[in-house]
Amino acid sequence: MNLKILFFGCLAMLLGVVVGTSEPTQNYDTGDTAWLLTSTALVLFMSIPGLFLFYGGLVRQKNVLSVVMHCMMMVCVLSVLWIIIGYSLSFGTQGMELGVLNFHSFIGSVDKVFLLNVEPSDVVKKVPEFVFIAY
Repeated sequence: MNLKILFFGCLAMLLGVVVGTSEPTQNYDTGDTAWLLTSTALVLFMSIPGLFLFYGGLVRQKNVLSVVMHCMMMVCVLSVLWIIIGYSLSFGTQGMELGVLNFHSFIGSVDKVFLLNVEPSDVVKKVPEFVFIAY
């Protein structure tokens, strides 16, 4: 019961941050934004309880708690790594000139490491960038 409250509280806080920081002067595509938020929630529902139930059913009853904690730590560590360096390496834009074949053209750059250069008003393809990061 407490885990459900914690999960939905974090999801509501994420939605509150995304909705609360948006400026009304931006031209956001509300349909795309709503779909990305829905997809993010579906992936979280799939990964957190889905992996718990799947891998918990593969082990003996005395080891279920260990598997649940391993799955929870996996989701937490991967989420933190995505925010720290993954998003920047995937979608960083510094050093990506057209026609130039260099190391950055394949993996991005570190200009958004720790989300340093990401502002609440930034837009990626008519979607707030924080929604894109969460997705």
